[in-house]
Amino acid sequence: MIVISMTAVQVVTNLNALARLFKSFVYTVALTVHLFIQCFMSQQIVDSSLLAKQSLMNAKWYLARKPTKQLLHFMIMRSHVPCQLTAGKIMLMSLNTFSSVIRTSATYFTVFLDMQ
Repeated sequence: MIVISMTAVQVVTNLNALARLFKSFVYTVALTVHLFIQCFMSQQIVDSSLLAKQSLMNAKWYLARKPTKQLLHFMIMRSHVPCQLTAGKIMLMSLNTFSSVIRTSATYFTVFLDMQ
């Protein structure tokens, strides 16, 4: 968050130097796109995990043989905890995380601009 905010401040402060402006702008966009891709792919994993759980719940397990019923039982038990990616085991990577990081970065950006 702070890196995105600081590079955005560099973009604004380097408006007169075109080369530095372009470099800072590209770096800010690259950071934001990289974060978005990570959060989007993590969101896809969570959604797929929840879809697998829903599919297991909707399966006609009562028509299956006994060994299959036991396997489905274990799969359903495992699917109660969705697969998810975290950032350093601190926070879940998702599109909600991406939006909160961008909002917080914008807040820091305005604070850093006011400090100058």
